[in-house]
Order: sequence, then structure tokens, then C-alpha cells
Amino acid sequence: MAHAVFKYRKGEAYPWVYKYPQTALTADCIVFSFSPGGKESPLKVLLIKRGADPYKDYWAFPGGFVNPNETAEQGAVRELQEETGLQAPYLEQIDVFSTPNRDPRQRVVTVPFIVLTRDVNVVAADDAADAKWFSVDDLPSLAFDHKEIFEKAITALRKSLVFNPLWRFLLPEEFTMSQLQTLYEAIYCKKYDRRNFARKMLSTGFLNDGGLNRTNLPSRHPTVYTFKIGNHNL
Repeated sequence: MAHAVFKYRKGEAYPWVYKYPQTALTADCIVFSFSPGGKESPLKVLLIKRGADPYKDYWAFPGGFVNPNETAEQGAVRELQEETGLQAPYLEQIDVFSTPNRDPRQRVVTVPFIVLTRDVNVVAADDAADAKWFSVDDLPSLAFDHKEIFEKAITALRKSLVFNPLWRFLLPEEFTMSQLQTLYEAIYCKKYDRRNFARKMLSTGFLNDGGLNRTNLPSRHPTVYTFKIGNHNL
């Protein structure tokens, strides 16, 4: 088994000199939100415009280098807040990307995380020149291998949604069955029969009937639902 061999150069900024090249670690956040209306997909993803090389002025996912005293998850949360002002109410690691030449600066391994949020108010800061929501079906050219990361994130989101009601991090606290169906159709890129979809969702046990269509509202007014706290796998 090979072991790292290093020397110590006292007084230098980076005194440890290793025999083997060192690998940097980054964390990226693929942030999704739900914003119905218009002709584009209501499923949105947050991108930042890079303010420096490499890929200056290209769009990319919020993220950056993980500090020595951080986990990848801590680095992802910090970078997201620094670059966009957003918190991460739901964070899920989806993979590790380690292709040797994915970053022209040096060997960089990145750990991407899915982030789901209702908050769409973003402010570009730190080394991000801009921050903007894009419809998932109308993304610009992305920096690095972020297109590949995006495809992996969508696939992971679809798989997670089978077991957990992750839509509760995207929908408002009170929502209609139509809104829930619109979200599912945007994520899975398919249409559902209205009655069959409602029957299936109600059978999960995750929904409370808000009763908001029972008092002083027309009989055809849609029922409003809330998420049933305590009845989930998260």
C-alpha cells in the first residue's frame, strides 16, 4: 500500500509538501423551487453567473471549495448562503463527481447536493456576479460538468419522491390538489389523470383536508390541503 510522503518547510504559507498531488474538494447545490404560471416548466433551478475564471460569465450551480474544518454538507450550506443568501431547508447528497479533468485549475472532486426551497428571493454576493432562477426545460450553457450533475440531480429527485413527500419543501403550506399534480408533472415530465392522481395522493396519508372549501366558499371551490405533520419518512 502506498503512503503519502511529506516534508515540512517551516515559515512558509503552506509548509507541508506532499509527494503526491493533493485533491481539492468542492460542494455544489442544485436548488429547486416551484413557481407555476407561464408556458415554461414551473420547476425552477437556481444558477449563479461566475464572476471569475475559469468559466467567467458562465452559469453554474452555487458552490465552492470546502474549508479544511468543514464537512461537504457544511461547505454546501455556507457557499449557498454566501453566494445567494438562501438557506437549505432540505439538503440531500446525490453523488460524487471525480473525473480527473473536470476542473482546469487542478484535480477537484465535487459533492453535489439537492436543495429544495420555497424561498425564491436571491441576492448574488461573494464571487457570484448574478443569481437567477431558470426553468428546468430552458437552461443556458453550464460551466464545468454541471449539465451532467443536473441530470443526475433530476433523476435523484424523482427517486426520492417515490418514498418521501419532498413536495412539502416546494409547495406553499396550504395548496390545492391541482398544484400538487402540476408539481409532479413538472418533475416527472408526464401528465396524470386528475381523478387517479388525487386518489393516489389521498391514499398516502400525507395530506390533511384544510376544510377551507367548507365555509363561506362556493361548492366548486377547490379543496385546500396541508401536509400531515408526523406522518412521513424524512
